[in-house]
Amino acid sequence: MTEGPVLHHYHVNDRAEVLDFIREVFPAHVSRRLIAQWTWRYEASPLTPSEGSAIDFIRIGGKMVGLNPGLLLKMWMGGIECVGASRGAWVVHPDHRGQNLWQRVKVKQAIVPPVQFGWSRLPA
Repeated sequence: MTEGPVLHHYHVNDRAEVLDFIREVFPAHVSRRLIAQWTWRYEASPLTPSEGSAIDFIRIGGKMVGLNPGLLLKMWMGGIECVGASRGAWVVHPDHRGQNLWQRVKVKQAIVPPVQFGWSRLPA
């Protein structure tokens, strides 16, 4: 019987495994850029709250098969401070695509910040 996907929240001691995953799923020029930016973007940014960044990943049978890096930022709206999240791309290992892994792990609403924001590219 195959193990199902299990959701994990990123901790600094997961870095080596995450960087290996990035090397495996992205072309070399893209993975080099993402790896070069990893520490300052997700771990050492002065904007990162004490809770850390919004990075989740999926393992199946001990192997990382999905990654969703994001940023948590303190925001103020109407005089109320809250945490907002900007999620990046949902990355899935090529061998596991088409299996709806992120839907199957059912991210708990309690760990999703109340405000989510992002950027998009406008058509030319």
